[in-house]
Amino acid sequence: AAAGLAVIFSCAAGPEARLFLPLEDGWYVYNFERLLKGVEDEYAFAASTGLTMVQEITLRQNGTVTCARGGFIFDPVLALRLRVDDEGAITSVDNPSVSGRLDSAGNFFWSGSLSINERVNKVFITGSLVRLPPESRAGAAFDGVYSLRDSGTGRRQLARVADGFYTWKYIDAEGTDEGFQPWPTLVEPDGSFRFDMEITTVLEMGSLGKANYSTAFFSEGKITPGEGVSLKEYSQTSGAGEAGEAGTPHFYSGGMARQGEYPNEEIPSDLGVKLAAELASPIPSQRFDWGAYPEWYLSPPKREGFLYGLGEKTFADKRAALAVAEAAAAADIAAQIRLNVTRMTEASWDGQRKSANTIILSGSLEKPEYRVHSSFYNEKTRTAFVLVEAPLR
Repeated sequence: AAAGLAVIFSCAAGPEARLFLPLEDGWYVYNFERLLKGVEDEYAFAASTGLTMVQEITLRQNGTVTCARGGFIFDPVLALRLRVDDEGAITSVDNPSVSGRLDSAGNFFWSGSLSINERVNKVFITGSLVRLPPESRAGAAFDGVYSLRDSGTGRRQLARVADGFYTWKYIDAEGTDEGFQPWPTLVEPDGSFRFDMEITTVLEMGSLGKANYSTAFFSEGKITPGEGVSLKEYSQTSGAGEAGEAGTPHFYSGGMARQGEYPNEEIPSDLGVKLAAELASPIPSQRFDWGAYPEWYLSPPKREGFLYGLGEKTFADKRAALAVAEAAAAADIAAQIRLNVTRMTEASWDGQRKSANTIILSGSLEKPEYRVHSSFYNEKTRTAFVLVEAPLR
């Protein structure tokens, strides 16, 4: 196991600059809001029932820290390496469907396709970067290791403070989620740290019913050098739904709070933080056969007054694969339209933190007017690719 986050990445924050482009090596706060849309499930439900389905999960997260190195920045939650060129274009060596942009103020938007349980989902992420020079992080006096309990599962956690970052991992195997990777949080010069996240789920199944519920989690701590850490946590869940054609409403809410004091402990010899060690390599490995992708998919056209959406689906049935890929591309267009309508929301500053623009709102995406620009089915890989075009109104 790696000895710690700084050893894994070996990132040193560069000199402060007024602009974010080209992207400098160093540590950043990566605040974001992510919409995950189950386009394949929506398509399959509509095809079998004739009813419209909406399946969306939105994750908002503030206080997460990540690292940039050699023109790459790491998404610590999805475990994707994002390449940012000198003009701010975002792509990924881990997922060819990813495309987006980072502006000179540190605001970003990118989207792509994700396969979850062999089902196509579209992901849309908007957020902001805040550069973290060394003086913005706690010094070595705050370093230590602490044993805690997970507020939701009761499982044991081991938290480590080092190099101005708070990281943690589970230390028992029960209920381990192999796909889950913890992420680091900034510890400020006075030893305080804060983190918050909110997950909102929207599910609509035509006249059968709908539900909209949200869980928010807040964590705030303070480290006393040589003694330990005090931690306050609060979570709240609320939601509403309707069942059946009568639309009978249901409402619910609840919350939980905890507070604790945790002393320093001896550092275990096998302590490590699991965060994509590949980023330490100056030449990231390529996991895809890029020759299997159409050129127009990797470099979609740019035309003034038009939006372009991409979709892909691997499936033995060519017709079904192309239909799902088109549905994914249409969802891409719909999200871009909604983004353009609401992107004027201003970001706000709070010390070193810059909250993500709240521009992705859970809810039904209206089907846009579009035409299929290009489509291709790779018989060898059994993957369909679709590019759609829509006028920007």
